[in-house]
Amino acid sequence: MAQAKKSTAAKKKTTNSRGNSRGNTRSNSRGKSSVKKTAPKQQEPVEVGFGDYWHAFTKTRVFVPVMVIVVTAFLVGLDLLIAWNDYHRFFLFLGVELIVAAVVWLFRMIYSIGSDKSGDDRDEA
Repeated sequence: MAQAKKSTAAKKKTTNSRGNSRGNTRSNSRGKSSVKKTAPKQQEPVEVGFGDYWHAFTKTRVFVPVMVIVVTAFLVGLDLLIAWNDYHRFFLFLGVELIVAAVVWLFRMIYSIGSDKSGDDRDEA
């Protein structure tokens, strides 16, 4: 019985591969369909803006040092602009900014001691 099915399948294969004119939908001799394959759709180019570059830059190791340099240069330039070349006033502004930065840093350090997240993961056994 299995041989009978095999032989009929072989017959069908040979008749289809010959390309007979009895309503055969296959046109070539290899048994491939004549359906035309469409080319894959081309995707529209994605626009990359400044925000994408900025986001990628913030994820790098060089971000913090570069931003420290940029902010420091901006503040020194702003102090010089406000001081109008009066060096006594420039150093007064610079001193006030340094004191404010030190106080903010000190408060952040004190606050971070109270909210230490590394101690929460330890099991007390």
